[in-house]
Amino acid sequence: LGGNSWAARGGRRLLVFDYVEQAGAASSEGARGRGLARGFIGPADLDSLDVFVFVAHSHADHYDSVIHGWRRHARSIHYLFGWRAGTDPSHHYLVGPRTGVDLAGVRIRTVNSDQDGVPEVAYLVQLDGWTIYHNGDYRGEIREDFAHLRRFADRVDLAFLVSGWPREEHPLFRLARHFVEVFRPSHAFLIDRLGQERRPEPFARFLAD
Repeated sequence: LGGNSWAARGGRRLLVFDYVEQAGAASSEGARGRGLARGFIGPADLDSLDVFVFVAHSHADHYDSVIHGWRRHARSIHYLFGWRAGTDPSHHYLVGPRTGVDLAGVRIRTVNSDQDGVPEVAYLVQLDGWTIYHNGDYRGEIREDFAHLRRFADRVDLAFLVSGWPREEHPLFRLARHFVEVFRPSHAFLIDRLGQERRPEPFARFLAD
């Protein structure tokens, strides 16, 4: 989707990670311009679904307040934040360290880091026999934290990993490589900023080697 945003759907459940509205979402096309196929979420994408909204941290390229209006359209909706984002008792603030919650048949576990005073989490999500990992900008104690997550999952089906420079010494490459070694994901997508979508390609080739 836009920026660092990703969505995954299974049955009547829609999982949305770090949603940020794309530029032009409120274009003159109106409702015809919205929708998952166009890179952002409109009301029709939420209708009659159980929606789980994950926000890793407070930076504007990972968190957009537009998500709060979705509750008017979804059959049910759960908001999960990696920091104390507010006081709404219906929201889930997974401030950790290494915390989690079980919601409506979905198991969620987190590991935490704190970059420049901004608390953030990575999410491990399990539902209907599937395991999904979303890294966000997590850069914590990867060996200890991934060992903790492995208590809940031996393998990951779908991983969203943060990318960086394709060099052995780069901390984001070390994170991605260790994750792949531990969890052997079936499919992995690399997170990067809007407008830099080509940058992960050499990172992915280097990781595959």
